[in-house]
Amino acid sequence: KQLLDDAKITFQFVGSWTDNPGTPALPREQQHHEGHSGYVIQAGTSGRPGIYDFRNEWLGPTGSQVDVFLIVIGTNDVDLNYKLDMAGARLDALVTALVQLQPQAKIILAQLPPINDAAEDARCVAYNKAIVATVQAHAQKGEPVSTVDLHSAITTAELADKLHPSDVGYTKVAKVFFDAIQKL
Repeated sequence: KQLLDDAKITFQFVGSWTDNPGTPALPREQQHHEGHSGYVIQAGTSGRPGIYDFRNEWLGPTGSQVDVFLIVIGTNDVDLNYKLDMAGARLDALVTALVQLQPQAKIILAQLPPINDAAEDARCVAYNKAIVATVQAHAQKGEPVSTVDLHSAITTAELADKLHPSDVGYTKVAKVFFDAIQKL
């Protein structure tokens, strides 16, 4: 928020949730988001809810209208090792749905940050390649989809736990997304 404010970029966060525990505290009207802890890309047989499965509710005619999607998705798929050979297809289905539901919106899809576990991080790197391939396929169709690389933007020393950035890590994540927004 501070980077956008400092750059005098007008914005409004949107989404169905307002349980944003971030610091510094955001004004109530800027706490909206669709960051759902524990969700996977698409539920399937994962035993977890999937972001894809709520797309129409959150973004359909009665949902939020979006100018720019900032998306970090797939960490739980990687952590669970949930059918990773199909994660790229699930991600592609989500991006396709977003383009169809919100054709005016630009999509910035992040490659996942590192995971502080060697085996899981190797899966993360493989999944990040699927992210790049998905973005390239959509961009070749002329769709406004781009990617940012969080994996090289932060280190495992900047994680608060195995999966989540610390405040220092999140500051770097914000800067990566901010730079991408400025390019739009």
